[in-house]
Amino acid sequence: MDFRRISKIIAITLISIIAILFLFFKLIERNFRLSLVPVALKVSEIIYAKQEAWGFGPGGAECGVIVYKLPDKIASKVSENGLEYFVKLPNSDKDLWGNFGTWRETPYLFEIEKGDGFSLYIDPRIEREICSTASKRGAFFARSNFGVIVVSPETKRVYFFYTKESNINVPFPIERKRGVTH
Repeated sequence: MDFRRISKIIAITLISIIAILFLFFKLIERNFRLSLVPVALKVSEIIYAKQEAWGFGPGGAECGVIVYKLPDKIASKVSENGLEYFVKLPNSDKDLWGNFGTWRETPYLFEIEKGDGFSLYIDPRIEREICSTASKRGAFFARSNFGVIVVSPETKRVYFFYTKESNINVPFPIERKRGVTH
């Protein structure tokens, strides 16, 4: 075998290994993102995801926004049953991040902070969609120790905001009381 042929085989092999590792990482990332919402919502499609991380380990921070497609069947059930659907939502040992707190109907007023040099800049169209959905009646939200979930049967979307922070102010939806400004 000549040197060129061996070099070509090695290059193709390395590129193939890198491509397989990349696809494997993307599959793990997708499965992780799907695991952030209750299994009973049966989401299987991620429409938009944006994440930022600063540092790692103690003192590190991470935040993100993920938008999922809510299946038509689940959207219909939520529309028909309203808040009662979430009261009866079964807990599953497959729900990676545990239970969400009390479910409530929107409006859920919040702001996405941008400050201290740590900012999550999301697509303005997605930000408007989230703010519009969360600011009117007909959607439902709950908090966990990891994030906030908003479920909209009207738009057939599930919005999940999350943060893992330590000693810094990262952008995150902040619940605001009416008439109170932070």
